[in-house]
Amino acid sequence: MAFGGRHGATLLCYAGMGSWLPGNFRSIFGYVFPANGSRYAGFFAVEANTEDEAGALQKEATGTGVTVRYDPENPDVSILEDGTILGRRLTQNPHWLP
Repeated sequence: MAFGGRHGATLLCYAGMGSWLPGNFRSIFGYVFPANGSRYAGFFAVEANTEDEAGALQKEATGTGVTVRYDPENPDVSILEDGTILGRRLTQNPHWLP
């Protein structure tokens, strides 16, 4: 699979703070980008220490621009080019997403 496509996207805040393990919270974000004449979306999570921190991350990051890399033959397959946002590591691991 080649991630030859590249496009800017804007973060959208989706309802989705999650707690899977005691003391671990995650803010869930989505992004939307155009490719091949259609709109595509992807998701990622950012870990937080508290529920309040997770909520604050959503408010702060919403509307932030990101760069998306995607498979031009299948834009449903995409990744964020930068592995951090607001100085925090993000994950696109599907096991961390609801």
